[in-house]
Amino acid sequence: MKTDGYLVVSEMTWLTSNPPNPVHEFWASEYPAMTTIDKNQLLIEKSGYRWLGSILLPDHAWDDYYAPQKEKITRLRKTEILSLSEDRILKEIEDEIQIFEENRGMFGYVFYLMQNCA
Repeated sequence: MKTDGYLVVSEMTWLTSNPPNPVHEFWASEYPAMTTIDKNQLLIEKSGYRWLGSILLPDHAWDDYYAPQKEKITRLRKTEILSLSEDRILKEIEDEIQIFEENRGMFGYVFYLMQNCA
């Protein structure tokens, strides 16, 4: 990357330091490397970048993402004969949606803005 160049990355991030056990257990199995904004900021700086700020993906974006999935799962469950593996996959998606809906503000996608200092 060019010196003084800019980089933006998104990362699933804890927005609290003490999530409830079910939420922590879910994400520990799905994405064990997930950490907080503060820890990601330190990682950015240790990697030779200057942290410029962060932007949290708003809840309505999650709702826009999950709503079509919920509709499709409902439709599939009503109209299709699902194999055990298909049913298990749909259940995993439903579990993720439920974790989000019941624990808004505990985690989210954060966009990290940084500049190359090297």
